[in-house]
Amino acid sequence: MKLKYTVLDGTFKRPYADIEVRYGNESVSYVVLVDSGADINLFSAEVGRELGVDIPSGEALTVRGATGDEQTFFMHPVTIAIESAVIETTAAFADIPHLESAGLAGQRGFFNHFHISFEFQASEFELIPRAAPRL
Repeated sequence: MKLKYTVLDGTFKRPYADIEVRYGNESVSYVVLVDSGADINLFSAEVGRELGVDIPSGEALTVRGATGDEQTFFMHPVTIAIESAVIETTAAFADIPHLESAGLAGQRGFFNHFHISFEFQASEFELIPRAAPRL
C-alpha cells in the first residue's frame, strides 16, 4: 500500500499512517509516525486506557528519547490494522504528551512486519506486508 507523507504538526511532511489499534474487543483509531529511529512501537497511555489496557501491569521498559531523557513505558500485546493488513504485535504505553497526537511505529513490532520503502522526493512511502514477521 502506498501512503502519502502528511503534515501533522504544521512543520514538515512526514510518513504518518492512520491505523486501528485493537486490544480485546476494543479498538481505537490512531496516527503513527513510521519511524526507523524508534526501536519499538510507542503509544500514548491515553490510547491504552481507551482500549481498556491495564497499563502498569505490562512489562516495564525504560526508553531513552532523542533528547536523552528516560521514560518508563509498559509493554502490552496489541493488534494493528492498517488498510487490509492486520498484524499481531506489541506496543509500549506511557503518559507522554507528544504521543497523544501521534505514536511511533518502530523497528520491532512494525518494521519487522512490512517491507518499507520511503520516497522522500515524491512524499510517499510504501508498506508491503511480509508473509511471516521477522524479529
